[in-house]
Amino acid sequence: MTGSSTELLVPRRRKKSSPIKLKPQVVVQPESPNALQSRRKQMKTEIFDGINDLILKGKGIFDAIEEKIDSTDEALESSATSVAKKVDSLQNDVKARDKNIDKLKKENSELRESLQKCNGEIKQMKTKVQDLESGMAEKMAKIKNLEDWRIKARKLLTGEVSELLNHSLMS
Repeated sequence: MTGSSTELLVPRRRKKSSPIKLKPQVVVQPESPNALQSRRKQMKTEIFDGINDLILKGKGIFDAIEEKIDSTDEALESSATSVAKKVDSLQNDVKARDKNIDKLKKENSELRESLQKCNGEIKQMKTKVQDLESGMAEKMAKIKNLEDWRIKARKLLTGEVSELLNHSLMS
């Protein structure tokens, strides 16, 4: 210890010889409380190390603190801007997906209606086919009946003609 009052205000650790610039981080998922505490502790250490480096370069403690505060403010502002942009981007993605979901729901609804309509038409066609088949069966039965009547009529006519011939021959 050299006895200066500035050494008492700053931790004695020295990790790097140049001031550390804080890089903005975009956090997509929430961090755990332990991770946040660890990050805060790391940032404090970086700030103290940066101030210590600036003091060692010959700046006064107040100038070093002011410079470090400015760089920290810039880093926080940059980080906040990045986070805001990321949030905006995610909100736009959510809106686009919501629109897509609504569109797909509408298409699904239209397809269901179309499917129900097709099923109704199929049912109507099956009914028509059944009606046609039963109508054809009735007509075939009538045709068969007419053929039977024709055969009987022919036999009857043939019998009557034979009888007439026999009767005319006998007379």
